Amino acid sequence: MLADTKTPWQTYASAWLNAQAQVVFLSTPLQGFLFLLALSLFSPWGAAGMALGALMALFICAFVLRQHPLEWSNGFNLFDGAVIGLLWAGLLSRDMQSAILLAMAIAACYAMRFKLVSTAYSYGFPSLGVASLVTLWAAIYVTLYFGGDFWSMRMRSEPGILSMCLAGMCLLAAMLLQNVRAALFALAGSGLAALLFYFSQDYPPPVASTIVLGFTVFLVLFSLPATLLPGHAKAYPMAALAGLVTLALELAWPHLNALSSVPSLMAPMFLGIWVVFAFLKIEHRLIFLDPGVQALAKHLREASSQGGAVVLTGAGISTASGIPDYTGGDWLEAGVPLATYNYAGFVHNRYSRLMYWNSCFRFLKTASQAQANPAHLTLTSLQQAGFVTTVITQNVDGLHQKAGTERTLELHGNIDHVHCLMCGSAQAWPEPARWQHSDAFCECGGFLKPAVIAFGEDISLTTWLQAQQAVSTCSVMLVIGTQAAVTSALALIEQARQRQVPCFFIMPGYPACVLTANDRLLFYKAESLLPALANYLGLSKAKP
Repeated sequence: MLADTKTPWQTYASAWLNAQAQVVFLSTPLQGFLFLLALSLFSPWGAAGMALGALMALFICAFVLRQHPLEWSNGFNLFDGAVIGLLWAGLLSRDMQSAILLAMAIAACYAMRFKLVSTAYSYGFPSLGVASLVTLWAAIYVTLYFGGDFWSMRMRSEPGILSMCLAGMCLLAAMLLQNVRAALFALAGSGLAALLFYFSQDYPPPVASTIVLGFTVFLVLFSLPATLLPGHAKAYPMAALAGLVTLALELAWPHLNALSSVPSLMAPMFLGIWVVFAFLKIEHRLIFLDPGVQALAKHLREASSQGGAVVLTGAGISTASGIPDYTGGDWLEAGVPLATYNYAGFVHNRYSRLMYWNSCFRFLKTASQAQANPAHLTLTSLQQAGFVTTVITQNVDGLHQKAGTERTLELHGNIDHVHCLMCGSAQAWPEPARWQHSDAFCECGGFLKPAVIAFGEDISLTTWLQAQQAVSTCSVMLVIGTQAAVTSALALIEQARQRQVPCFFIMPGYPACVLTANDRLLFYKAESLLPALANYLGLSKAKP
């Protein structure tokens, strides 16, 4: 990877602003600054508390827990501190010594945060701010127990209309920077929710309460299509459902005997989002939350109108079909050196030809009985939907064709037939006796050979030129199930990199090549990730 050019102080400042951005489901330092500015205009003590809480969380993660910067630089591990600080505004406004209590509360939050996050993720749910919610509930009851008031503000002054308008403009600008459509959708939906709340009450509620409810619904409506499930085919209907659940819970909360004495805080918002995730397939939830998968879905949507995606596949995509790695040795004769199977040996040595025929025939029997797995079927579905233009494969098993993939370029040939080394004609496999007892010849007098590339044999020039042409016009590349250790695969990847094309590596381990800044590694098996990706894009896997 390319080295990070940021100084340590730039990294700290960026993480601090990112933490505040994530309070409202945003993701960049600029958006964090705009939200902090908006909050300063609306509630200066709230802004001060949020900034202080994010700073304390940064100190805990970076210097107490000594986490790697990759764990906190995007702000994800820090935003709970920002949330607690935001709602600590009343205590801070009355007594700055409560900053010590704020530090203690944030420390308590982070003592349990990682357990709560891991538990939520084990069930496939986003953790959201559950740690800060639990901490705030505890702080409120401790304050009440000692006769204090958690919420009252000292010298409280309502923001003027100008301040509120400027704050709204700053916040809306930050939201628009994230996702214009989601921001407008959330703005319209939250406005309707606020009106419904206002006119459904027996007495007109305080304006502040109406604004808080509308803002809560706004965040729910915005969060799913903009941040939690960006680009998901059903993100907006799911957001609408989450918004309705949140609104219903906000309206019902004061009337529920078991909860009426507990401030709702963020609970209705969290529950509304979790209800939506409960409807998703459990095996897909965590995949959907992976930023790498979300980025891949985004690039695929853009690629459908900008040259399409090219997919490079290797043995890893076929292992779920029961086919061993072609180059791994499972199909080779035990105790026979690999050099025996090279192209020069086949041409010049009868023993090498016999070993090559025997091993390829063994592989043929496995491949002919294998069926396309969900990864193959999903690639066909993605091609039919226009996301993928070409599949370039190093595999020789023919499973892409069995799955219905139309434009498939086989770099290393196909085990299902043989060809003549002299005239190049393709022929059906001969009976075993023909090549076991003597050499198999074509009618032209040339050697017949299984139509797969042997070690040291050149790739078909026509196939290679077609592969290069496909890569030269694509706008995203997927590298699936191959370590890219073979020169031909690496050459195609480098060709894409030279054009600044994003390359997504999908495999359970690391590739053999060095990753660059424009690459993304997704640690999944293809048969698990690709069906989930198709679901995310609104497709279903193809039928064989």
